[in-house]
Amino acid sequence: MRRSYRTGLRIAAAALAFTIIAGLLFFANGLVGNPISRLLVNRSAKKYVAATYPHTSFELTRASYNLKTGGYYVEAKSSTSIDTHFTLHFTAAGKLRYDDYEHRVTGRHNTFDRINGEYRQLVEAVLSSDDYLYNSFIGYGEIAPFYEHKPFGPQYGLVLSELELDKEYDVLELAKTAGHIVLYIEDANATLARAAEILLDLKQIFTKKGINFYAIDFYLMVPSADDKPMLGEIRVNVKDFLAADIYEEGFVERLAAAHAALNQYYAEQDAKR
Repeated sequence: MRRSYRTGLRIAAAALAFTIIAGLLFFANGLVGNPISRLLVNRSAKKYVAATYPHTSFELTRASYNLKTGGYYVEAKSSTSIDTHFTLHFTAAGKLRYDDYEHRVTGRHNTFDRINGEYRQLVEAVLSSDDYLYNSFIGYGEIAPFYEHKPFGPQYGLVLSELELDKEYDVLELAKTAGHIVLYIEDANATLARAAEILLDLKQIFTKKGINFYAIDFYLMVPSADDKPMLGEIRVNVKDFLAADIYEEGFVERLAAAHAALNQYYAEQDAKR
């Protein structure tokens, strides 16, 4: 009887241990994936690339787990083309979900991202320089992509289909017609007159640094008491305001008209909800 009891305890303990281990493995699989799936994905990726891109020699990374989707992905890149890199997405069973080559390489998004990254760094250098004395919690530059259907503001930007793979572009030249800057600035005197003063100074700073831009999104607001951004306290806001329109004569009036037009657009959009 006692031996049977002990045997039962051992079986129960073994079952409990197995359950705990299985649970831990299941939990770990949900967080970091599992080696079997990685093996399947690595094999599938090699076969897929060999069959789909037979005349290339892409370098493939080892499979990585995507916690968000529960699947796996493999990065592929060319050793001779700076803009040829893409991602293969797989299920845990090694089945291909999708290949973003068409979007990133053929669609020239990689080329655009490279150009955009170069311009962003140039603008960041200006905003972190000693010449820039404003308190801004959001500030960056980008090369704007061209949108055929744009709900507000002038149409401008870079047409991705016209970009050439791996071509070295003069980013500052492109910025003359596609450079876009976004700035949120805090100032106790958040008025149209002060906004005009700041924008004139900003244009002078960027010109001095040799950085072109075509348009700017500019938001001027009063600072909060606890040093936290107060988006609800924006006093002046303009979107896609052209750099060519930033000059002294009649500037406050142009700024006021742009501010009113943007607020009217926002009101119209709110009314549609």
